[in-house]
Amino acid sequence: MQSIAQIRIIKNIKSILPFRQNAFYIFGKLPLYGLGLYYAWLEYQLMAGITLRKWRKQWKE
Repeated sequence: MQSIAQIRIIKNIKSILPFRQNAFYIFGKLPLYGLGLYYAWLEYQLMAGITLRKWRKQWKE
């Protein structure tokens, strides 16, 4: 016969498990979102750099 404490621990683990899976899913996706944001930022920097160069050439002319 299981003690009350063991049953409580098992219930707690069962209630925590889905949350842990959700947290792992979310934190697993975070690096992908981070890479996406970083890539978008790099692309934005490149576009800004290109437009700045164009403006500088126009100013020099």
